[in-house]
Amino acid sequence: HAQSLTWSAGYGLLIALVALTAWARWRVEPAIPTADSPIEDQAERIGWRRIMLWLALSAVPSGLMLSTTTHLTTDVFAMPLLWVIPLGLYLLSFAIAFSDRRDIADAVTRAAPLILLLAGGNAMISRSSGSMALAMGSVAMLFVVAVALHARLYAARPPASQLTLFYFVMSAGGALGGVFTALIAPVVFDWVWEHPLLVIAAALLMPLNALYDWRRLPDLDPGMVHIAMAVLCVVAAFLAYQLRGYTMTADPPMTRLWFTAGIVLIGMLLVHDIGEIDTGDTIVYAEGGWEERKAAELAAVERIFGLLPQAHADRFLALWREFEAEETAESRYANAVDRAMPVLLNLANAGQSWRENGITHARVVGRIEAQIRNGCPALWEYIEARLEEERARGWFGIEA
Repeated sequence: HAQSLTWSAGYGLLIALVALTAWARWRVEPAIPTADSPIEDQAERIGWRRIMLWLALSAVPSGLMLSTTTHLTTDVFAMPLLWVIPLGLYLLSFAIAFSDRRDIADAVTRAAPLILLLAGGNAMISRSSGSMALAMGSVAMLFVVAVALHARLYAARPPASQLTLFYFVMSAGGALGGVFTALIAPVVFDWVWEHPLLVIAAALLMPLNALYDWRRLPDLDPGMVHIAMAVLCVVAAFLAYQLRGYTMTADPPMTRLWFTAGIVLIGMLLVHDIGEIDTGDTIVYAEGGWEERKAAELAAVERIFGLLPQAHADRFLALWREFEAEETAESRYANAVDRAMPVLLNLANAGQSWRENGITHARVVGRIEAQIRNGCPALWEYIEARLEEERARGWFGIEA
């Protein structure tokens, strides 16, 4: 009963203060634009697209604050007054994002995509684990997302003459996010699906500043940019599909091992091809000159990776060297896949490259057998049998 009276008194005081503020402002004459006001400040028109951006940038953090609270109390662990933490961080984000000193807001915004990727992914796959790490990750994600989106909202604010509309839309967006999370979602969803949906919305609205735009490298063919982007999208879709299967596994440690190994293999193959693309790829069955080509590829990757921050450059170069050395199980398997791809393509198009370039069966076997047999014996057994079948069909050049 005492707690109820305290809360009632607090709300009554809040209402009184709001009423006093309104009364104090009621007697103030509205500001009239003067001749000294900038022309663009008086004449700027606000379009619907900009208003919808304000609405989204204010609605998503508000909804995410409530969904984080629900997510913590239903999917992580329940704790008295736990809602105070997300609410406090949400309110603190306004103080940082709308400050004239932009250092903290800019630093949080730069870190926000990484934190959103890590904590947001865990929010999607967590299951009532009661983990303190998940709880801390969720509130950290809420804070950085709120700061980043509110900082973008601050950057998109209009001139002073339009601030009334700006703050009205911002308030409406906050209310809209709360209505979606508190009233609509519990009726529509059977789980806290509003939380991952708001995480995805935050990712779409996140201000992204590229540390280095590799697509604008000098002498880079625009066609290769489009091909690289398509390959990256396919790889991302494949990894997302594999991650979905991993999350459905009851006992995932071994799955995690294979999943991580798969990511390493794909990265190794992509990094390996960078040097070949830069120097001009050569048919795998060409005779001689391999040492010179490998030296040229090494110089190419050192130059390209040297454009990146040092930590990234060292990591990519180490991955390239691991592929070339063939000393680890992953690198041997990656080499087997790399050598098998042109063979499989020729097997699919009736040996077109072999016939057009006069490549004999012996030269094909000599170029691929060691790597494929060493990296994946089962794959070599299959390819060897297929090569024998196609030799009988005359798909190779004539033996000398």
